[in-house]
Amino acid sequence: MNCRAVNVRPLSQFPGISQSEKVVVAESDNNFASEIDDFDRQILFELDKNCRQSTAQLTEKLGRSRQTIEYRIKRLQDLKVLTGFNAIFNASKMGFYPYKFKLKLRNVPEDRQRLLDHLYSIGRVYWIGQSSGSWDMLFGVFYKSKLELVEIVNGLNLNFPRSIVDIHGNEIIEIIQFPKMYLTRQIVEPKHHTSADTVESKLDDVDYLILAELIQNARIPVNHLAKNVGASPAITRRKMQLLEERGIIVQYRIGVDHKKLGYDFYKAVFKLNGFTEAEHQRFYEHICRIPELQFYLRNLWSVELELMAGSFEYYQSIIDDIKRAFPRMLGEYDTLLLSTDEWTTAFTNYLRISSEDCRLAAAS
Repeated sequence: MNCRAVNVRPLSQFPGISQSEKVVVAESDNNFASEIDDFDRQILFELDKNCRQSTAQLTEKLGRSRQTIEYRIKRLQDLKVLTGFNAIFNASKMGFYPYKFKLKLRNVPEDRQRLLDHLYSIGRVYWIGQSSGSWDMLFGVFYKSKLELVEIVNGLNLNFPRSIVDIHGNEIIEIIQFPKMYLTRQIVEPKHHTSADTVESKLDDVDYLILAELIQNARIPVNHLAKNVGASPAITRRKMQLLEERGIIVQYRIGVDHKKLGYDFYKAVFKLNGFTEAEHQRFYEHICRIPELQFYLRNLWSVELELMAGSFEYYQSIIDDIKRAFPRMLGEYDTLLLSTDEWTTAFTNYLRISSEDCRLAAAS
């Protein structure tokens, strides 16, 4: 699989990047092609570490004028390379457990959109991906009761008997999210934002509304956020600070269209053999040095590595290196190529409903 690239600009200051890893914006429908240069990459990288930092802070870090940085950010948005600003939150701090479903589907085209609409309608679904490989569709949910999982599976079986061949799922016991290091090859510490243990944090209606707003637009000015949630700027700012201190808000990141950057999105699922704590620590330290890594997910039986790569050959070289380094710990593996990767608004809607429930409870 070749990188979908046009008009490649060399990245000589980043040694070790193969030709397939040169980053560009693909040609659009109106035949306009525009390169993403090294400075664009650096802006995206800095915003991904904290998209709430001001233009003045970016100016100081990157050594360019405020006007230049504002123009570049606007241009990246207009090109739909930069797709959003999102708060990342730790659902386990709100009493939720994460669960990942995988669906094997028959080729029933008229059911595909109906299935997606059905998943969007489930308030607990926070992410949906379509893939090629052993599984055709993946989606993640947050739940508090196992009965919610039963309802989801039953609803799928009742509504899509022609389409669904198989359903498989696992509770996720660890999620580690990595910065978009593939943009600059700079290694940065990842963020752990979900664990096997949950805490039921006490949140009020304004807390839920703040989370719902920041998940959709993490770069919103505090004054605008305060107006949207019906609180003063001072109260809003303090509540944001408390959500961060309590570990509910983990990070403020960006979304990008990886296809327009010339990358494909791969998921490698390794079965786990027995391993010692020392082996697991060495494995963790090893993967933290892989710039292409975006997510690490672990359940009882396997680990999933989500990576960006400009070609299948480059992706395979990363996987081969991991296999050679950990032959005892890792068993057989499967590769999925994700064609879509969407964080849905369903859970945001759930947060807004939770806010309304809090307000009604307080009024009664």
